Amino acid sequence: MSITAGGGGYSGVWTNVYIIRKFVEMLKQELLFARFSEPAMIPKNTGGYVARWNIPVAFSGSTTVITEASAGTVGERTSTEIAKAESTINTYGEWMKLGEISSMSWTPGTMDVFAEQFAFAGADAIDNLLYTQAKLASNDLTSGDLSAATGTTPTAATVAVITDFTAIAGFFYGQNAKGFRSLGGDYVWIMHPNQEVDLLTELTTESTSAWRQTFKNADKVVNTLIDNHRVVGSYGGVTALRTTNIDSAVEGVTTYMSIALARWGLGWAGLGEQGPNAPTIKRKKPGPSDTSQPLDLYETIGWKVKMAGKLLDNSRVLLVYSGSSALN
Repeated sequence: MSITAGGGGYSGVWTNVYIIRKFVEMLKQELLFARFSEPAMIPKNTGGYVARWNIPVAFSGSTTVITEASAGTVGERTSTEIAKAESTINTYGEWMKLGEISSMSWTPGTMDVFAEQFAFAGADAIDNLLYTQAKLASNDLTSGDLSAATGTTPTAATVAVITDFTAIAGFFYGQNAKGFRSLGGDYVWIMHPNQEVDLLTELTTESTSAWRQTFKNADKVVNTLIDNHRVVGSYGGVTALRTTNIDSAVEGVTTYMSIALARWGLGWAGLGEQGPNAPTIKRKKPGPSDTSQPLDLYETIGWKVKMAGKLLDNSRVLLVYSGSSALN
């Protein structure tokens, strides 16, 4: 791919292979909700782009000894069911007219800047689409409550506190939900940075001191920090990550609607580097330069992603409402 340089002609600084590879690599680094969502399968012969998740009903392992004499009669599971969830894969993206940026200063590093900007934009869109699915869950926890069943109405003083970690873990333990291998088996709480600020200012309690010490010495948290630069901390079987892609909601007062997840709570169509759902950078050359084809007058460049998101299991997604001095 080439692009207008310095207002005249086309330089050879952009190539299709290079920019697409950079875009895919950087896009995947910036995805957050997708890291903790189950990838979908794309069934063949479905007549269109349909993402499907097969969800087996959880069961415990047999502890009965299998012997030669019992083969064929012991350990057979006859009641297993597999539920399916489906969602249509849609196309998302954005584009710009090359003519509007042709007079800007281009250098050999400009392609890296554009790849990064496209990746940020694409990841932001995908995270928000998955967050919208997560918000469909019906389970909620108010910060400060010791369980999701308490149902306290938030106030401006109902900020994120250390006991929220154990309340989240307790909810998922009650659902027999599994954590994420990438977090050492922890569940994940994806929060707004201002919720993190409120946690870090809770300095007078012994529990917070213990949490800070746990965070300082937890290898799995340090590894995650290196990986995505978003770690808040880990406590009681829950690792907290931050993103600005958290909305506010009115629940008594204006609160942050953050998301806690266990495995198989959310699903999304995976983004491979090849195939019909691979993310791409597209450049369209202009058509005839006359008024008979007005939509073809422009040369454009942009990114496209085909994806689907789905709330898979309501019992594995928890909405956590926290007030904040930044909101009230």
